[in-house]
Parts: sequence; structure tokens; C-alpha cells
Amino acid sequence: MNTPSFTFSTDTITLVYEGKTHVVKRGSPNFEGLRQALTEKRFKDIPKYLTVAQTIKSWGNHGEFTLVDNNVVYKGEPLPDVLTKRIMNMVTNGNNPISICFFWERLQKNPSFRSVRQLFGFLEHMGIPLTPDGCFLAYKGVKSDYKDIHSGQFDNKPGQTLEMPRNKISDDPDLPCHEGFHVGDLSYAQKFAGTGRVVIVKVDPEHVVCVPKDESQKKMRVCRYEVLGNYGTKLPDTTYEEDSGSPVKTTPPKKTKEKTPKTTVAKSGNWTHFDKMDMPKLLDQSLESLRKYAALDLKIVGASKIPGGKVALINAILKNRS
Repeated sequence: MNTPSFTFSTDTITLVYEGKTHVVKRGSPNFEGLRQALTEKRFKDIPKYLTVAQTIKSWGNHGEFTLVDNNVVYKGEPLPDVLTKRIMNMVTNGNNPISICFFWERLQKNPSFRSVRQLFGFLEHMGIPLTPDGCFLAYKGVKSDYKDIHSGQFDNKPGQTLEMPRNKISDDPDLPCHEGFHVGDLSYAQKFAGTGRVVIVKVDPEHVVCVPKDESQKKMRVCRYEVLGNYGTKLPDTTYEEDSGSPVKTTPPKKTKEKTPKTTVAKSGNWTHFDKMDMPKLLDQSLESLRKYAALDLKIVGASKIPGGKVALINAILKNRS
């Protein structure tokens, strides 16, 4: 096809396509997709990004997402507002929303209507992202030796998966602290940890049992979770994809024909000589080496994304190394 006429400004894209002029403003869900298509000269993809509705329809699960009266619909069923907001944020940022599809599929396996509805309130908190395979990440406060604070019997070291029978966990939202594994948002986990530590956990929405009414829905009880690593920096609000070398693993839900990106999980490196280095000696190391040491040996989730440069990263290393 002929090269279309278009101009970029700081906040808008002006495009003449098939004789019609289209103006797309920054912040619109189709802005980033259209900008990338024009920049990369993928002119055949232009129709996907002319309107928000077309962007949503082309996005993800082979067109099974549609936009009806400003509501996102998946296979004919309107999604809850919290998921619609996530989809709009993802599309606006040019992210792949396939995680929503996998999340929705996993959620259908949760046997509790009440648990499903309560989960949406929890997901509205900041820093609770979905993973590419449709699970979500949360935070857990534990003792400095990784044991749980209540009983001191459960080991929460990175790599551990903890599980208990679902029918042994209280599903009463009026009981704030009761039987079950508790995870939460960052503020809850930090408050609960006290002088201990905070770890990042991965939860399948199928395994959510209850979101208590106290703490403004900042915590929940679950029957199974996987400890990914130590807290390094606040997680994003929509999706979380770490670079290679991260302890985060992604596995698509079973019995699905959809494909999801695989995350390469690198093994621990030979960084033992970093274990006894103090701040001045660590400052002499390269940022890349420090990030690998933090991610691979110390299992700090989001090590490559900690803001504040080398000093902030080293502070996280010293905190999690103790």
C-alpha cells in the first residue's frame, strides 16, 4: 500500500488514511499502538489502531475481546470494572493483554462465587500486577529467617510452594485473622513484617479463599502460593515481566490453546565473592554484575528495576543479604 500521510507532535498523531483525517491524542488506548505501527512502517496494521474499539478487538485472544458501550466484553460476558481498567492501561502503554485472558480462565476454576467477587477489590490496590500466565503477585511479611510470623513453622524462602487444604481455611470475610495463608499489598505486608522481611509471592486466582473486610481489602487468605523472592521495589499495577535472570516463572493455564511468552529462568551464578563485600567494595562492581547477584543469588524480585541507581540497589542487597 502507499505510504499514508501522518505527522507526530508531542501529544498527538495526525493521520490521513483512505481520504479521512484521524487525530489520536496521547493517553488514548490506541495512541501507542498507532505510533509504533507508523514508526515501524507497518502500514497494514493501521486499521487496528484507528479507534479504541478496533484496538481492543485486535488485541489478545483472537478478537474475543470487544468494546461495547465503553465496557470490555470477553466471549460475550462483560468484564468487571477493575479488569476493564487494567486492559485500558495495558493498551495505552502498548502492553500485551493476553495475561487478562489467562487470568480470566484461571479465575473460572475458583469454586467460590464470593471469593471471585472479593478478589476484584483486592486487585484495585497499587502494585498488584498480573503475570503473563494469568496469576498475580502479592507481598507477604515474614520473620528474618523466612518463617511465618504466627507459628514460625512455615518456610517462606524463595522457591518454596506452600499449600493447605482449601476446606481448612476460613472463608468468612468478617473474621480478619483466622485459619489460612495470608498475603497482601505492600503496606499490609510491611506493617505485618515489622523488623522481619517482605517476600514476593505468586498466587493463582483459583486459590483465593477469602478477602477479609478489615484492612480495606489489603490482604487475603489463600490455600496455595509460591514464594518468588525478596522484595526489591514496588511492583507495577498492570503486568509484571522480569528480564532473564529473574526468579519469576510463568506457566500458562492448562487446557488452553493460547500461547504466552516464556520467561527464561537463569540459574544462580558464581557470585559468592560478593557475599562479604561492604558498601565501598560493592560500589566498585559493575551495575550489571550487581543486578545479577541480586536477582540470581539473593532472589530479589525486580532487582533490575530498583530506582535510585547503584546505591539503591546495593542498599537492597545489604538488607536482603543479612
